[in-house]
Amino acid sequence: MRGSTYGPAYSEVLDGTRLDKQHTTIYRYMLDGEWHTLAEISASLGYPEASVSAQIRHLRKPQFGGHQVEKRRHPAGDGRYLYQLHLVHDYSKGKCECGADQLQPVQLSLKLGG
Repeated sequence: MRGSTYGPAYSEVLDGTRLDKQHTTIYRYMLDGEWHTLAEISASLGYPEASVSAQIRHLRKPQFGGHQVEKRRHPAGDGRYLYQLHLVHDYSKGKCECGADQLQPVQLSLKLGG
């Protein structure tokens, strides 16, 4: 588990594997960069909406990647919100956990004169 921000009832033995899998599954689902409602994510992955909401909050925390998660009201105006993940890549190990390789700076060589 990357961080223990789950509160006083959290037990690594009882909850660690389950919550780590849940976090990873929701993270991977949101990697598409699309806007999603909690209900959509919940229905697609089989996790309760409250758990989805908690894991989306965790994505913003430094120990879970410090990602930017945008939130906006659903256009239906019915009180629902949409969420979109923007990755903050960490290349400290050569490759980000999202699978992206570190980009190398572009080298420009100009031949001047002639």
